[in-house]
Amino acid sequence: MTLIETSLYLALFGMAFLMIVQFGLSMREYQKLALVRTEIQKSLVILNQEFLNSVSMSDSIDNISEFNTESGDLILNESSGNVTYRVENFRLVKQDSTSQIYLTPADMVISQFIFTDIRSDDGDILGIQINITLSYAKNNNVSESLSSTYAVYQ
Repeated sequence: MTLIETSLYLALFGMAFLMIVQFGLSMREYQKLALVRTEIQKSLVILNQEFLNSVSMSDSIDNISEFNTESGDLILNESSGNVTYRVENFRLVKQDSTSQIYLTPADMVISQFIFTDIRSDDGDILGIQINITLSYAKNNNVSESLSSTYAVYQ
C-alpha cells in the first residue's frame, strides 16, 4: 500500500466514524424529546383525571369564576368549601381552604388555561369545557394540548 491509499482509507474511515457519531447524537436528542413529550402527556392525563373528579364531586361552579380568559380562576363550590384552580408562575395551582398544591411539574409551563361555561336554558352552569396547553419549559416547541368537557352532577 502506498501512502496515498493509506491516507484515503483513513479519511474514509474518519468520515464513516463521524457519521456514526452524528447519527448516535441525533438519536439521543430525538429520544430525549420523545421522553419529554411522554411526560407532558402523562401530566395531561393526571390533570384530566383531577378535573373529572373535582368537577363531578363539586356542588356547583361558582359564577364569579373567570370564564373565557387566557388564565382565569375556576372556582368550584363544595360542601367543605371552595376549590380554586388558577395559573400561578406558569404552573397550575389547586387551592382549597387548607392547602395549595401545584398540579404541574416545575419543568413544564401552562401556556393556555381557558375554560368555558356550559349553561342550561335557565342560566345555570351545567359544566365547563377546559382547554389546556402544556409545554416543556426549556423548549416551547414541545407541547401538548387537552380539550375536554366536564359536567357537574347535581
